Amino acid sequence: MVIKNNKITIYNREFPQGFELAIELDPALEDFPPDEGVVDRLVGQGEAFVIGDNRLKDQSSDSRKELGNISLEDIDGTVLIRVVPLSDFRFF
Repeated sequence: MVIKNNKITIYNREFPQGFELAIELDPALEDFPPDEGVVDRLVGQGEAFVIGDNRLKDQSSDSRKELGNISLEDIDGTVLIRVVPLSDFRFF
């Protein structure tokens, strides 16, 4: 998984050349300006890489800096609603 130029690209066995997620990071991120925001991380089997959507400085923690990769065993919760993208809005 690589974040570069405010784009997220995933590499795996199915897509060894990578595929770009259909979202872009806000170039105005205070903590991750485009010229310093490159992340190149191996996400192992049974791990997750999480990106917070709270873009205010010191208001969100995620895998890019503070948390690193997270074990799937440490994730507990239930999805109740999907809001973004609006075209896929739904309740579960």
